[in-house]
Amino acid sequence: TVNIAPHQVYGPNDPIFLPNLMDAMRTGKLRIFGNGQNEISVCYNDNYCHGLILGYDALFLGSPALGNFYIITDGGKVKFW
Repeated sequence: TVNIAPHQVYGPNDPIFLPNLMDAMRTGKLRIFGNGQNEISVCYNDNYCHGLILGYDALFLGSPALGNFYIITDGGKVKFW
């Protein structure tokens, strides 16, 4: 097996992350922790799909990817606030 996981997924038809974030902002329930300079890694849904395809392609006998865990992101950290 090859384990593939996204970090925070966003994109078209996102029913969870952006709608919940916008609702928290709209209702005044959004909290900023620390000094507001928090960094996160996000993952556009197409990039997640690409990571899944790469993981599938790595499923062959002797693959160095076998038994490993990969977190899919857009490539870098961004300021959350």
